[in-house]
Parts: sequence; structure tokens; C-alpha cells
Amino acid sequence: MANSVYIQLAELIVLLLGIAFAGWQLYQIKKHDAFDYLVEYTRRYSEILRKLPIESADSRSIGELSEEQWREVWAYLDLCGEEEFMSRGGYIPKAIWKEWKDGIQENMKKKLFQTGLEYWRKKGWIGDDVYRFLRKPTEYSELW
Repeated sequence: MANSVYIQLAELIVLLLGIAFAGWQLYQIKKHDAFDYLVEYTRRYSEILRKLPIESADSRSIGELSEEQWREVWAYLDLCGEEEFMSRGGYIPKAIWKEWKDGIQENMKKKLFQTGLEYWRKKGWIGDDVYRFLRKPTEYSELW
């Protein structure tokens, strides 16, 4: 009888260790995924900005852009929406999200992105949540 209790206790300890190990592995996977998101979003941001006339973003109207640049404006707006969504899910660390949000806020002051936001909104490519966020990044994000 006493041996049975020790065996059950040992089985319970092994089970608890297995659960703890699985939890640790899930935590490590989430951390790794978060790093992958950061790298991927940074890469996409760099690619988009390389294709846009950022130096004249305050003076250009969207009609002066090439079709490729027009789509890159949309790609930027879409990326911003994805980043905001991922930040709400906890996949982007708060300190990094603050930096990104500040950058989005500065970019959205530029005529290029304001005009692009309205253009793509009218075409139905920008949803309500993303539109509200991009209109006022700081205010909207404080809700999360």
C-alpha cells in the first residue's frame, strides 16, 4: 500500500514537471514569434519607405505617384493596421509599440499618407478600426 502511494506521488511529480516544461516551451515559442514579428514588420516598413518619395511627402498629392507608389502607400497603411492589431494581442512589446506608434503618428501628419488614407478608405480597402486608428493614432491606441 505504501509503495502505491509513492508511485502515485512520483507519477504526479512527473506529470507536473511535464506540464511546467510544456508551459515553458509555449512561452519560448511566443517570445520567438514576437521577435519574428518585429523583424518582419521592420523589413516590410523599410521596403515600403524605399519606394515612396518620403522627402516630399508633405507637398506631393497622391495623383503624382506612380501606380506602384500608390500601392505602397496602401501597403504602409495596412502595415500600420497590422502592427496596431498585433500590439493589442501582446505580440509587440509596449516599449517598441510606443516607438512605432509615435512614428505612425508623425507619418500620418504628412499629406502623402493623409491623402492615401482617404483614397483607400473610399475604395473600401481600409476598415473602420484601422481608419479610426490612423486618423488619431495616439488617442485611439490609448483605448487598448
